[in-house]
Amino acid sequence: MEQELKRYLEEMLNRGMPGELGIHFVVLEEGYVRTEMPIENRHTNVYGMVHGGAMYTLADTTTGFAARTYGGRVVTLNGSMNYLTGSPDTAKIYCDGRVVRHGRKTVVVSAEVYDEFGTLMANGSYTLYVLGGDQGFEQWKEGSDRK
Repeated sequence: MEQELKRYLEEMLNRGMPGELGIHFVVLEEGYVRTEMPIENRHTNVYGMVHGGAMYTLADTTTGFAARTYGGRVVTLNGSMNYLTGSPDTAKIYCDGRVVRHGRKTVVVSAEVYDEFGTLMANGSYTLYVLGGDQGFEQWKEGSDRK
């Protein structure tokens, strides 16, 4: 993956909800992304475990960026998660997003969510729709969108 695209995606991850949740990249390669999210009380359910919605949000974000490593803009068409186990004592969770198929109009990405101890907490599959080229990236390369 070209370095400019990598820097652009790193900046994009800091915007909106992912930035508010503290999500950041651990690995960012073409077709594969690993993210990390710190767990605070606001990310837990009534039982003190990581909330399924927090895991889903991390997986949705991760799979979207895995699809974007090929360039272009994508939106989620469908996401399905299997919640396997809770983790009441984890301070952070990780998600691995791997592109399974990269087509012209759709991208299928697998997701696996782990706690900080390496326990698989959830897995799933996401289908994303390719909107087309990324004009924002082109503007960013020209310097007009950098902050």
